[in-house]
Amino acid sequence: MNYYQKLILRISALILFSYSLFSYIITPVSRYSFYLISKIFYSQSILTGSQIIIKNNFLTFNNACAAISAYYLIFILTILTKDIPLRNVIKMIGFGFGAIFIANLIRLIFLISLLDIGDKFFDFWHLLIWRILATLFVALIWILLIKRYKVRNVPIYSDLKYLIQNKKLFK
Repeated sequence: MNYYQKLILRISALILFSYSLFSYIITPVSRYSFYLISKIFYSQSILTGSQIIIKNNFLTFNNACAAISAYYLIFILTILTKDIPLRNVIKMIGFGFGAIFIANLIRLIFLISLLDIGDKFFDFWHLLIWRILATLFVALIWILLIKRYKVRNVPIYSDLKYLIQNKKLFK
């Protein structure tokens, strides 16, 4: 398969595996996993639709709670990086998704442990972890993936550079 066929295949994968598809699959898996783990610590936990009730606290579990954007970013970075063999793409996505899943469950367990302390403390840590630490964690995962799988190219940039050098972008 030549470069252009691989590029079309990678772009097709981005279209086929949309954010909505990720949300459709990952959110319920994360919600039920979190619920089952919360039952270990709080046996009275109740799951009702998208809400988990823990100690009279109604927690709405949405796409942000499931870290869909983190999964999708790892997927996009991996798919849009030139010259990664398919076997490594699958391994990178699997490892990245696994790391995000485990870290997210740990984050959620930590946050529910804060419910006893109070709403303000919970809100502070929730926003800190969500806005800052989650971003740093995804960046760290990407760095680990490119080092572990010896990725030499930069997402999007390497493709554009190749296309411009071969003058195929403007023909």
